[in-house]
Amino acid sequence: MKKISANSVFILLLLLMILVGNYYFKPASEKPVVFISDCDLGKEKCKVNLAESELEIAIHGEIKALQIFTISIIDDDNLIEHANVDLKMKAMDMGKNRFAFVKSGVHSWKSDVVIPVCTTGRRDWLFEFEFIKSGVRERVIFEITI
Repeated sequence: MKKISANSVFILLLLLMILVGNYYFKPASEKPVVFISDCDLGKEKCKVNLAESELEIAIHGEIKALQIFTISIIDDDNLIEHANVDLKMKAMDMGKNRFAFVKSGVHSWKSDVVIPVCTTGRRDWLFEFEFIKSGVRERVIFEITI
């Protein structure tokens, strides 16, 4: 009968611990939860219900290409750790148009945003908001025509 060395046992136990650890301690989900909002953010304030909280999102100023306007987020539960918005179009590569929000009060966040000009003349945009709360990413998408 062949003897099993202590080093072999140690390596097998280490591999087993790595496999079990990867299974039990991996993040729950890298893919964020996505909500498509039916609220017309271009015309009114919108309330967004996320997994554990409710937010209010509003646009201040007129939405026009190449003009600065402000987007505000009110987080009464004060759970947001980070927020940003990506401006996209369906079936069109518009490059990177990501704007980060900065905390502007105990419960509020703001970002100054500029929409680029689409060379084809399209004016239908997707405003894809991403919120990070307690390490969990959640996204809310609004369709806006300017």
